[in-house]
Amino acid sequence: MRNPRSARRTRREAGFTLIELMVVIVILGLLAGLVGPNVFRNLQESKVSLAKTTMASIQGAVQRFRIKKNKLPESLDELKDEFDGGEVPKDPWDHEYKYTKVSRDKYELMCFGADGEEGGEDEFDKDISLADIRKSSSGN
Repeated sequence: MRNPRSARRTRREAGFTLIELMVVIVILGLLAGLVGPNVFRNLQESKVSLAKTTMASIQGAVQRFRIKKNKLPESLDELKDEFDGGEVPKDPWDHEYKYTKVSRDKYELMCFGADGEEGGEDEFDKDISLADIRKSSSGN
């Protein structure tokens, strides 16, 4: 015959105590508090890098268009044939890049960052221009 005390002990040992669960929850909360902001920051930094890479790709499309047509495009819509899928890519925050033809030989290309508006105080809201890409590629 089985001892009733040993049956109770087995049931009690099978689960977690409230203290053990609280310790695990506190540890998970601390890890999330330490790791979460770094993951978010790295995600935002990768979006800025992707925006710069896409802008360099658009710059290449403008140069190809200029060679083919002997002029700058009036808008990004004229570059659709230069990209796979026939669409000019959007920035990583799903906004359109701003293209402005300044003169016959000059143009500006801008990405307005995470907020999608000109200017921006936060490092991820700051505008990105072709000049920024040239600086980062030259190592300055």
